[in-house]
Amino acid sequence: MASIRTNSAVRGISGKSGDTHYADTPQGIQWKNNPINTAPPTPAQLQSRARLRKVGAAFRALTPAQHLAWSTYALTVTTHTKGGKAVSPSTYNAFVAVSSKFSQVNPTLPLPTLPPPAAFEGDTLIVYSRAEETDIFLVSTSGNTPNVITELMLQPLANEFRKPQKRDYVSRAFGAFQAGGSEIGVTVVPGAYAVAYRFVNNATGQEAEIVPVGTVVIV
Repeated sequence: MASIRTNSAVRGISGKSGDTHYADTPQGIQWKNNPINTAPPTPAQLQSRARLRKVGAAFRALTPAQHLAWSTYALTVTTHTKGGKAVSPSTYNAFVAVSSKFSQVNPTLPLPTLPPPAAFEGDTLIVYSRAEETDIFLVSTSGNTPNVITELMLQPLANEFRKPQKRDYVSRAFGAFQAGGSEIGVTVVPGAYAVAYRFVNNATGQEAEIVPVGTVVIV
């Protein structure tokens, strides 16, 4: 790893540029080449890439009127930067967020060309998690409303005491809770997992907020 000195014009450098990573350390600013990931993509990664290609093609095929409708919709959506600032997504990002989830839960259906007609807040179910042998479950005693499904999300942890990060949850299963009580489960390898869920409108692709429901350990 090499290091550099700054002057009055440049006080510090940090972050990533191309294949180089810069870090401000007590020994000065250092840089190194980022590692090249040679691991083959997983089936989930391949499916995600295929969805993005499909969504990208659908966005380019929008008519001017459809594009305007999505631009108007984007202004009604609020996201947050890493610094916590509330912003609206670009037209493309608003389209991708909804359309990629729609494609994930409806892989054989054509993507909607118009945006959702109303906001989506999710369901009001009480959901909790449990583990049994090699399976992790989401459990609810109430049923999802029509056109709403529940997404089970997991985050592998180094140990059960590690704090999960909201951005690191990964979708593992979808299901609709039934009235009177039911479960949504997935089989995993041994380890500690943070469990979360979110509600998805499978008619539009809209998502509610991610809701963590604790950590479980599979032995």
